Amino acid sequence: MKPWKTLFGFASLIYGLGLIFVSLVAHWPQELWWLANVICVMPLWILVIPLIILALIALRERWLQLFVAQILFGLILLVGIMGWTFPFLQSHQVGERVKIVSINLGTVARPHIKNFLDQWRPDIVVFQEGSP
Repeated sequence: MKPWKTLFGFASLIYGLGLIFVSLVAHWPQELWWLANVICVMPLWILVIPLIILALIALRERWLQLFVAQILFGLILLVGIMGWTFPFLQSHQVGERVKIVSINLGTVARPHIKNFLDQWRPDIVVFQEGSP
């Protein structure tokens, strides 16, 4: 076995464990609230960069098992962390919808509010920063 393949396999394992660790952010202990907050607000596309590098190396070296592992890690990243869904797998349940409108009165011309509400007919209207 090539030493580079062992190193690559170890890097791939560390990356996969890191993705699983990040995907469980909602279940972290309270003492790690600050780290969970950092992960929740960071741009998630940054997590894709190592995946692309590892997948390209595996493909170039024709390491099929490690390439398949990168595909699985990509699914963990897309579905488990980024929240991507498969539209064709979703059930279309028919039910009631609630239309909610939030209006910041400081930036809206007041005569147009009534026309807007008549047009959209929301169920709930919330006014913010109202002044006489």
